[in-house]
Amino acid sequence: MRAFRLCSATVVGLALGLFQACAPALNWREVPLPSAQVLATFPCKPKIEAKGEAGLARCEASGAVFAVAWQPAADPAAARRLLVSSVERFNQHTGALAQRRASAVLPKGALAWPEAGHFRWRGVQTKVWARGTKVMQATVLGGDDEAAAVFLDGLIGRD
Repeated sequence: MRAFRLCSATVVGLALGLFQACAPALNWREVPLPSAQVLATFPCKPKIEAKGEAGLARCEASGAVFAVAWQPAADPAAARRLLVSSVERFNQHTGALAQRRASAVLPKGALAWPEAGHFRWRGVQTKVWARGTKVMQATVLGGDDEAAAVFLDGLIGRD
């Protein structure tokens, strides 16, 4: 009887291991971020932290970090400065001038400011834009280009 318990426990353990191995690494889901006025498609369940009108939603999957951050500004001029500083911080973080992706599609309602766009450098991709007086940044650290494209191009501006 003891040998049967050991054998059945081994079989159950192997079956669970096989089931987990077959589970998709990226489990895409739509996540509304109301204070950001964005619907994001995350590959995992994000942890959302918000304080007032600012916030951060992030999760990790398949060795990559997927995040959306948003921050309000006092007025349009302050929002533009915040957007510019966001791109500058990205360049400082990557240690070089990021490459702008020419075909970047910004979410609905994004202001047509030249500083907004999709940037990439050595395994890091980010999309920054402003909507009204709110500045948003979506970032993928690591991962493959296909997952980054699904995440960054899947952002939908909402009212």
